[in-house]
Amino acid sequence: MLTKFSKPSDDIFFEHQELKNQNDAKLQEQKRVSTLLLAEDSREACVFCGAKNKKKNAIFVHRNIDYFCCVNCGHVQTQNKTPKEYPFKYLKHGFEKIYDTGDAHVFNSRTQRIYQPKLEWIKCCFQEELELGIDELSELKWLEVGCGAGFFIKALLDAGISKVVGLDTNLTLVAAANKNCDKVSAKLSKNLHHDIVSESPNVVVAFFVLEHLESAERAALWSALDNLAKGTIFIFSVPCVGFSTIFENSFDGFAARNLDNVIHTQLFTDRSISFMLDKLGYSLCGEWLFGQDGQDLLGNLATRSNKLLQCGAIELNDFNSMIDNLQSVIDRSRMCDARHIFCIKN
Repeated sequence: MLTKFSKPSDDIFFEHQELKNQNDAKLQEQKRVSTLLLAEDSREACVFCGAKNKKKNAIFVHRNIDYFCCVNCGHVQTQNKTPKEYPFKYLKHGFEKIYDTGDAHVFNSRTQRIYQPKLEWIKCCFQEELELGIDELSELKWLEVGCGAGFFIKALLDAGISKVVGLDTNLTLVAAANKNCDKVSAKLSKNLHHDIVSESPNVVVAFFVLEHLESAERAALWSALDNLAKGTIFIFSVPCVGFSTIFENSFDGFAARNLDNVIHTQLFTDRSISFMLDKLGYSLCGEWLFGQDGQDLLGNLATRSNKLLQCGAIELNDFNSMIDNLQSVIDRSRMCDARHIFCIKN
């Protein structure tokens, strides 16, 4: 199995700075929206595996919201059910406001900095594990679930891979993806199981999608993946319990990125990932472990110690140079806040 650790933090410097600049407003929004969960009923069963939940399984509290770890599958989730259309009904917008969909420069920059490296890792997995090169990859049919504004679709097209279909439930993002890619590659999904199975893909991709699925949607996805042909490749990324979870649960003076009670009400563990792959009959062939834990920690420490850094006793550049080294230690300890997974159907 091919295991890769870490990546340079510079590729998300812009996004990290944006989060810091918007910290106060985002923090208040997260607190406001997450309080709505307190009025909801408790989950009677795990959102991931369906095992009966007992409230005593709560393992920690974040902003008055209980979280529990399912004893059956290891998946971490809010004790309270998420209400219909949560959180976007209360944010008054969807994912189209989280990523800029109209600026070509921003779109191309994000594609090159964030999604082309994902494709390079995927190509390495194909080459190392299946001995398939770019020519063979261009013959495969690719399906991206939750394609958003088309960042990964564009990376595939730029690499000469044209048999690509994207699915998303957001009409604005579907339109943006087709415009950004200069090709009608994205479709509005209304029935996830049908839309996946009907495409008969060789490769299914889902970057940071699975954590947003409630029980019915998760069941539809699992059923579709289970119905695909032997040899189908499933590539996905998910947020995980790790160093950032501990850090964000310990200090509440900044906007959470991993543990926010809003966009993320579920977090994966290595155990819940293994549970899913075993249940669906997929074998793990490759993984990429990296996160933003070090950047979050040092960035927020720098903000709180701004005067000390400004006085010259510590050079800011020297302080920032620690980020990648610290993150490498976190990644290799499997404590990073995310996983990228490459697996194949048995």
